[in-house]
Amino acid sequence: MTKENQRFNQQKNIYDTNLNTQKFLAGVGQQAISSDIAGGTNLTNAMARNTMNATNNNNALRMQGAMNTADMYGDISTSTNKAIANKLLYDNLKD
Repeated sequence: MTKENQRFNQQKNIYDTNLNTQKFLAGVGQQAISSDIAGGTNLTNAMARNTMNATNNNNALRMQGAMNTADMYGDISTSTNKAIANKLLYDNLKD
């Protein structure tokens, strides 16, 4: 009976050691997956932030370009109106 108990205890110790090793490996795998998920999430968030910043900067540049074009046409209109007014004034004073 004593030998059977010793053999049982040896087998139980081997089983417990293997079980603990498997639990440890499962924990390592879970940590790896968690790290992988966190890394993917961080990368996705960074890419989304960079895309939004690039889009906002692009839109700001387009808006500034449109405002510059509008200012240019406004200046052309003002210059044309002044030239016409000066020509009419010149024509009236010439007579």
